[in-house]
Amino acid sequence: MEILCHNDYCPEMECISLLEQRFDTRPTAVNSVEALASRLTERYNIPGFELEPLLNPLAELERTVNGGLTVSEDKLKFYFTIRDKGQSSLAGFLLPELKSQQQFQGLTEEDRSALIRRVLRRILDVPEAEFPVFPTLNHLMEYLRRNKHAEDVKWICATLYCAVEEYLEELNGILRMAVALFQEHLPDLSQQYQQTARYAREKLQNDFSSLFPGMEPEKTLKRITVYPSIMGFDGVSWNLETNDLYFGIYYQTILTLIEKYSDQSSLLICKLKAVSDKSRLEILHCLKAGALNGLEIANHVGLSPATVSRHANQLRNEGFLSTTKSGTSVFYNLDREKIQNFFRELEHYLL
Repeated sequence: MEILCHNDYCPEMECISLLEQRFDTRPTAVNSVEALASRLTERYNIPGFELEPLLNPLAELERTVNGGLTVSEDKLKFYFTIRDKGQSSLAGFLLPELKSQQQFQGLTEEDRSALIRRVLRRILDVPEAEFPVFPTLNHLMEYLRRNKHAEDVKWICATLYCAVEEYLEELNGILRMAVALFQEHLPDLSQQYQQTARYAREKLQNDFSSLFPGMEPEKTLKRITVYPSIMGFDGVSWNLETNDLYFGIYYQTILTLIEKYSDQSSLLICKLKAVSDKSRLEILHCLKAGALNGLEIANHVGLSPATVSRHANQLRNEGFLSTTKSGTSVFYNLDREKIQNFFRELEHYLL
């Protein structure tokens, strides 16, 4: 199976995900980045100081796009609501057509019929071999009645049958507006895209079943295309028709945070043990003024260089120290950010 990992996002899909979240009416839905952050805190006890640096820029981006679209609420609901227990909105079903061509007026009857059939098949989630051709609108309505689809889905299918070109053109205009706002206000996440591409490739090659249990892609798939997902930052979604995989840019980070705070007491105990020794506290104290090598630390605290090295390695393993090399010497520095996070974690746990 070939895995093609992009180091950049799909802008149209990001805007669709953003707006689908806004109009998601399912019982388990969360309708904003802020609401999702609150759920992560409530469900997994992840403190705000861990999530805010990651998610506050995305929440601001979300507010900017939602507030900047000069499109009626009803029109946005029409295109971006997920209906009838489906996995995508009308915009999601139409997106493959928008990506394949930009001009829909003046299609031949054959091309138009094929276009309508592709779109309706996605909406109704019917395999290619089992989906009929509908010579007239009456044939379509009869099919919908026999298969007991929800009334709003029937109405959308009939509407598209009659004027699919107009709806594609209108959606194209909405997405162009949304993409312009999104790209104008998007923070620099290039590092996250690259990290996501590397992590996604590793998971797909070595641990596919943890992402999609029970599936054996090597038996059925020749190729998967992976995009970093900004608005779907906490998960992984797969378009089975196009074999496009949207991999959340903070998927790995949030899994790590969930694991960290599911057994926070054990992690805190290890860190507290690291600083409970008088010699290790003295090492930290002597580094307060700046970086020192092992021999300099030994002279400050009255220990042998070997003993200093052992204590310093334990402090580094628990995140209190970082190291830099200069020639043959290793210099130790306080990792002030991680030390501050340790105090926040302790406060979160106790208070």
